[in-house]
Amino acid sequence: MLFLQSVLRCVAYKQNATGHVVGAAQPSMEEMRGKLSGMARQQLQSFFSQEKVVVLGSVLVQRYLVLTAADLEEWGSDPEVFYHEQGAVQWKDKLRPCAEALLLLLFEQFKEVLSPALIDMLRQCIEASPPPASPDADVPVTPALLLKDACYDAVGVACYDLHDVVDFKSWFTSALLPDMACRHPNARILRRRAAWMVGQWVSKVEGDLCVPAYQALISLLADADLVVQLTAVASLRSLIDDVHFYEDQFAPFLDTAVQLLFCCLQQVSEFDSQLQVVNVVSLIIERMGEKIVPLADKILSCLPQVWEQSEGQPLLRIQVMQALQRLIVSLGPQSPLSYPLLFPILRYSTDISQPDELNMLEDGLQLWQATLRHAPAMVPDLMALFSNLVPTMDRSFEHLPVATAIMESYVLVGGPAFLQQHAGSLVRMIDAVVGNVKEKAMLLVIGLVDVIIQCYPAEAPPALESVLQKLLVMIVGPTEYSDLVRGTSATVLARVVLQNSSYFAQFISAESTRQLLQQQSTAKGNAPPLALFLDAWLDKVDSVSVPAKRKLSSLALAVLLTMPEPQILERLDLILSVCSGSLAEDSPDNTPLLPDISTVGYDYASVSDSIQGGEGAPVECEALRRRQVASIDPVHRVAFGPFLKEKLQACMVVHGEQLFQAAMARVPPPIVSQLQQL
Repeated sequence: MLFLQSVLRCVAYKQNATGHVVGAAQPSMEEMRGKLSGMARQQLQSFFSQEKVVVLGSVLVQRYLVLTAADLEEWGSDPEVFYHEQGAVQWKDKLRPCAEALLLLLFEQFKEVLSPALIDMLRQCIEASPPPASPDADVPVTPALLLKDACYDAVGVACYDLHDVVDFKSWFTSALLPDMACRHPNARILRRRAAWMVGQWVSKVEGDLCVPAYQALISLLADADLVVQLTAVASLRSLIDDVHFYEDQFAPFLDTAVQLLFCCLQQVSEFDSQLQVVNVVSLIIERMGEKIVPLADKILSCLPQVWEQSEGQPLLRIQVMQALQRLIVSLGPQSPLSYPLLFPILRYSTDISQPDELNMLEDGLQLWQATLRHAPAMVPDLMALFSNLVPTMDRSFEHLPVATAIMESYVLVGGPAFLQQHAGSLVRMIDAVVGNVKEKAMLLVIGLVDVIIQCYPAEAPPALESVLQKLLVMIVGPTEYSDLVRGTSATVLARVVLQNSSYFAQFISAESTRQLLQQQSTAKGNAPPLALFLDAWLDKVDSVSVPAKRKLSSLALAVLLTMPEPQILERLDLILSVCSGSLAEDSPDNTPLLPDISTVGYDYASVSDSIQGGEGAPVECEALRRRQVASIDPVHRVAFGPFLKEKLQACMVVHGEQLFQAAMARVPPPIVSQLQQL
């Protein structure tokens, strides 16, 4: 069989497009190879005649695919090992897998010849060993029954090539369902094979076939034979993971399926079996979404035992964590139901000192992120867990994307209490990242800093001073980062200008800031930091294409107009050029100007109350928190036209009308006309 497969797979025997070079005295090597290949193909066509192909296929099915007495003995003595060997054995190791591989290869090359022959053999086998008349009928193990199993095996192996040939619906109704329904111990052979067949032909199980297929497979989860149970688990997974899966069709069987899967989990002892069952439970949770919520207590009562029994098996524990993560997503604001199980798992999986951290840390961080996103409010255990993130970030930036998302979620859900307790650790982690990672990672961290300042404009900027200084150096001086990173960094400082202008004035004029710029060789002569920042910012502002960020820059530049610094008026024409773009982009129907945007912050308490008591709250609690942050953002609430007009009037008062008018004389006339319409 190995020799026949080598011959059929041989690339040299395949037909290639070769031709003779005009004027060549001798045939080329390719022409000689093509000629020899043609001769080989003629020999193969002569050998693999239609009659021989049919006989070869028949011999493979009747002799090598039939279960032997040794197979049945192994099945009875160690069913789990037998089950996993059927799928894990390489086709070169044993006769049956090798015969299946050869049969599949024959179908690929002689489909038109073998298809009718195998269909006829299937019909004969069903006639010789018809489905049991009733579920309690006596079923002896006869050669006809074993041949029927072998024929089913062949049809399942060649399902792709037989897709348009077999009337699966008729076969499923008349043969496979009765085979799966028979409860006689000897009928386990056909129960197992029929259940396997449903998984192989999953693309045909659609419409009105789905419900009876679910019902049959779920009933087999309670079968007395472990091989049948595990086969039903595998086929059920194929059906649930298929495009034709609909939650409403499966919902009536959901409770029974989950209960029987956990019962099956208690019966199996092999690691691969446990992994397979937990994987199906996890998939059901994911596909059923909110419909799994009524069963949450039942699932949460079973998972702790699985976790404890899987000590030393990180792959199985990862499956438990994935199932728990999907359950949290389905629970949404009700996710605190999982906290008694969740927090011990999170503490263990995110602890880099535990022995399994190499395998479990990534999944633990993802579970942590899902927990935060769906947490309706901060709880002490969740607050204390933040300390596990510090050693992870201190060791490496390997998990920076998910770590950044975790930090951002903590900022949103933790409120001022989180900043009071963990501000030092948070700033230290951000400070270690800024300037030491590549562009994509820098953009993530810059976004995190922007969210922190946006939520807590009064408290955050002083705490983040070292980070802001690094961003300033990056904006002003030579750096390996692109204009996009530098422009986006400038929007963070623009946020500080807009929402805490008094701190920005202190920050930009501080001696430590000036010395830092000089140490980094970014100071040009005796130019003050504000002038350096303005020149770099105005140069890079066009690299930011997001309209909201552009408006943020314009709002901040308008605020700077009120600072009593001569550098501002010197660049008035450039500042108003940027602002004119936002005037054109800004909608005239924006919300009226806020009384004092510098005092607007993130109202953590109102968001927590909305999640806990608000009807129609989103499944992901963080979505509500982010919407609330966006709703208080001056970028979305301030009408830019009136705002700019107010700041220009204040600028004239601060700098004096004469200096102001002299600066306005340098502004291009089209922009002046645009401003006069305000």
